[in-house]
Amino acid sequence: MPRATADFPWPTLLVNITGCLAIGLLAPTLKDDAKALVIVGILGGYTTFSAFGRETLELWTTGRMGTALCYIALSVGAGLLATALGAQVARGA
Repeated sequence: MPRATADFPWPTLLVNITGCLAIGLLAPTLKDDAKALVIVGILGGYTTFSAFGRETLELWTTGRMGTALCYIALSVGAGLLATALGAQVARGA
C-alpha cells in the first residue's frame, strides 16, 4: 500500500467515494428530473473523475504502475461499494 499523500491521491479518492455514497443515498429518493440535476449536475461537479484520470495517468507515466493499478482498483471497488451501501441505507435495508 502507498505510504503517504504525496505517493497516493487520497483526497481525490475520498471525494469520489463520498460522492458515490451520496449518489447511493439520494438516487432512490429522487424523481427522474431531480435525479439528473442532483446526480449529474451537483454530485457530478463534486466528484472528480477528470482528476482521477489525470492522476492515474501521471502515476502510470512516472513508473508507478502498481500505485496506479491500486488507485484504479480502490476507486472503482470502493466507489461501487459506497454506492451500494448508500442505496441500502436509503431503502432502509
